[in-house]
Amino acid sequence: RKRVSDVSLISSLSVIEYLYEDELSGITFIERHLPSESNASNESTVGELTLDSEATDIYDWSSINNTTSASAQVTALTLEKESHSQVNHETNVHQTEEAEECNLQNLQNLTPQDIKQRLLKYDESCGPITSSTRQVYLRRLASLESNPGRIGLSKKVPDYPSEMCDALCGKFESKIVEDLEAKLVDSFNINGRQWREGSQKSSFTYLLLDPRITRNLPLRAKDLPESEVFKTFIHATFYIGKGKRSRPYSHLYEACTKMKRESRKTSTKVTHILDIWNAGFGVVSLHCFQSVIPVEAYTREACMLEAIGLHKVTNLKKGDFYGAASTWSPQQRRQFGVYLLQKALQIFLAEGERQICVPDLKRS
Repeated sequence: RKRVSDVSLISSLSVIEYLYEDELSGITFIERHLPSESNASNESTVGELTLDSEATDIYDWSSINNTTSASAQVTALTLEKESHSQVNHETNVHQTEEAEECNLQNLQNLTPQDIKQRLLKYDESCGPITSSTRQVYLRRLASLESNPGRIGLSKKVPDYPSEMCDALCGKFESKIVEDLEAKLVDSFNINGRQWREGSQKSSFTYLLLDPRITRNLPLRAKDLPESEVFKTFIHATFYIGKGKRSRPYSHLYEACTKMKRESRKTSTKVTHILDIWNAGFGVVSLHCFQSVIPVEAYTREACMLEAIGLHKVTNLKKGDFYGAASTWSPQQRRQFGVYLLQKALQIFLAEGERQICVPDLKRS
């Protein structure tokens, strides 16, 4: 069951909390919903948000904890100590930004040439540094020097499949695969066909994202180029799976159990979920392509895995293809996967960021 449990403020932005209870497992947890830009109450609220929309550097989820800077280590320790309360979570956000703000002040005396040279050390190029762009580049430099583990939004593209590389560079044409979706849906509407796990339309595909990378992307997106928004979304995605309406967050239950019981054998997926929780954040669980039969959800999951690359997520194996997709070429599957990930991003931007928070995950 679901009920609104509380309304709080994080960085001057209203956050609505929902209480979920799974009677079968005995697990109760809180979902914190940070509204998207389209749902923000007014421009002043958006303007006061402390998450800097100009800080466009992106962490890859797999390397986010490899930063070696002292400020990042201090921030991590602060997050760990304060991960068990919402008030302290707000403090974490401010302290992270205060560290970058301090670095920004120390860079104010740099000449335009100095700024360019220091940005080049991080493979970052920049245009003319004028009075109107100076602070943008200084803020970017401060962020990079505070967190050397970050991946800059340069022209370099990580080792993704070619179709995804094209999309990350803004060169992907979705029109070439739009008809594939119609053919896929039609192939699952054959009367009398027996499918794996039945024909009840109660399944969906979900993506797990790291909020330390998204940084409330739905609210920041309006100030970023589309290509950077998509890069952030892809870098933040660390798992893709299939879920069912009756137990929408069952994929988090294993991590909840592992957190309460010491275990030597823990999957990469669970380890990363626990890492997010230990840092004082909630896992972003994005549900998309809902109300479909199980095999359609499995197929959409498989296509997205092909598009992003199994080595870029924590999934242990490739997905299964059914219906029309079972006859597609590998290229068509990857193209369709990119198309689905772009649609998933639009769902994320429209709905806002929803974090499932560990302090509220417990057995009754």
